Parts: sequence; C-alpha cells; structure tokens
Amino acid sequence: MAQFAAGLSQLKVQPPTNRAESPLLSMLTFFPTKNPLYAMSALQRQQFLYDLRTALYIRATAELDKNQAILSQRIKLADEQKRESQEKEAKVSIAPEKQELSVSNIKITVPAVPSHMRIKERLAREINDYSRGDRVAAESVVSDFESRLTSAKYAVDDLMTLLLLVIEDHYWGEANSDEDSPGSGPAFHNGQRLRFAMPPKLKVIAQHSAYTRLASVREMLRHYFKVHPKDFSVVLALTLGITIDQESDNTFFQERLATELARIGSFALAQKMLAELKRQKKMDTRACLLQIGYLYDKKKKKLVLGKRTCGRPVEAREIIGLLLRSLKS
Repeated sequence: MAQFAAGLSQLKVQPPTNRAESPLLSMLTFFPTKNPLYAMSALQRQQFLYDLRTALYIRATAELDKNQAILSQRIKLADEQKRESQEKEAKVSIAPEKQELSVSNIKITVPAVPSHMRIKERLAREINDYSRGDRVAAESVVSDFESRLTSAKYAVDDLMTLLLLVIEDHYWGEANSDEDSPGSGPAFHNGQRLRFAMPPKLKVIAQHSAYTRLASVREMLRHYFKVHPKDFSVVLALTLGITIDQESDNTFFQERLATELARIGSFALAQKMLAELKRQKKMDTRACLLQIGYLYDKKKKKLVLGKRTCGRPVEAREIIGLLLRSLKS
C-alpha cells in the first residue's frame, strides 16, 4: 500500500482544501464528458461503443494485483483532471486534430488525442471500477448504456451522466427499468402506503419546468460540493475515518484513500460520503431534497432530480414519482 500512496504523492493529490475544483472532487464524484455521439454517424457510434467494450479492463485474479490495477486507473484520472485544469488556466488552445507548442519562437505541431478517445477511456474506467473485474457485470452495464442511448436517439446531456445512472440502477437491481417508471404508482413499506409532503418550492419548480431528467448520487454530490467546498473536506475525511489531528498528515491521508478506492471503489465511496453528509448536516428527507436533491436552471427551465439522493430506496421512488406527476398536472 505504501507504493500506492507514493503514486498519489507524486501526482500531488493532497487532502482536499476549500477549492471546489480539486482533482479529488471529479475523481470521487462526477467527471463530465459531454456527448460527442450525438453528432456522429451511425457507423461512428458503433465504432465508439465497440472501442468502449474493448477498452474495458478484464482482470484475471490469479495474474493481476487488484488493488494496484484499480488504483492506477484512479490516479491516471486525477492526473488528467489536474493537467486539463492547468491547460485551461493557461488558456492553451487545442484544435480537434493538433496543437501548437511554441519553443524559442519555433512552432511545433504535434498530434492531439481526440476528445472522444479520452471520453471512452473515462467511461471504461468507471465501468471497470464498478464491476471490479466481473466480466458479466461490465458487459451488462455497457449493454444497458447502449440501449438507453438508442432509446434517447443519442440526445443526452452528457455520457458520464447517463453511465453513472445506469451503474446506479444496476446496483439497486433496476437495470431494465424505465426512467419514468419510479413512483408511477403508490409506494408501500411494511404494508403501509408512504405519504410524503412535497416541499411547495420544489413542486412549483417541477410544474414550471420545460425539461426534466434524473441524475445519479455522484452527480448531485459534485454540484453540492462545488457550492460548499468546505463540506467536501470534512465529509471526505470523516468517510475515510480520519480524525482532526490526522488531517494534516498527507501520507496517512493518501494511504487511507488508496485503501478505500482499492477496496470498494469510487461508486461505493460516494454512497458513504452521501450518508456522512446527511448525518453531519442532520438532514431529513425534506431538507435533503432542498439542499442536495435537485438542480434548476431558471433560464432554460431545466430541472435535474437526484434519483436516489434523498430518502430510503422505496421512499426515493415515491418522491421522484410525485415530482414527475407534478410535471403532468
């Protein structure tokens, strides 16, 4: 484990500060990728999905070290995030096919990695991280991902947005469920019908929305922590079991993070972070809905709802159902 921590240290992936754009924020929550597939031809889309399948990491337990393989992927992702942030700050302009570097007034043109290739790699890492080497689970996620893209005629906001929701659905055993189906009928728990009073503010927003989509826990966490960066530092430390007196120990932090990423992966770690955030903020379902459960773009009348961010699984389905029915009323 010491070598994993050393790798993190070399990339300067330090304990999170109050900066919302820490590489760890994207690594542990949500890394936007956009959607290059919408503008592609049918043949290009088929090739993209074929390449995604071939990029999936299938490890043989007897031949590869699980911890090293998984963590190396997460380190690479953090390194890419850091490099892209630096390029953005330096206002480096990268053309679709090439980039120009100036050295002593001499311009050198070098090939740039096409953005869609980087996107495929990131999607593959998330699938690998979730499936943990299970070939059947990985293929099932990709198949459902492809099916939903086809159903939506490839018109989705962001490929990572959709993939994380697919992964979440698979984890909760709802791989083939229609996104509009949660809460389509009344939900019951222990034989009793669940009754939930929707916050008036959220109900009004739902009624005035022109466009609505569902989002994963990780996507909603990213947006929350970007607005509340101090909470990210605290929640991550508590999730990793790091006490106040240990927060400044970079080596200890790196070892704890490496251990958890290798042991359970970023998907499960994000679930634990959500639970810790609710506990720290003492959020009941109503408070959770108002603070983490939705995003609304007033100008575009676009509403994003966290599918399982608030309430127990059976409650979450009923809550989403109430909001979706508000759109139609």
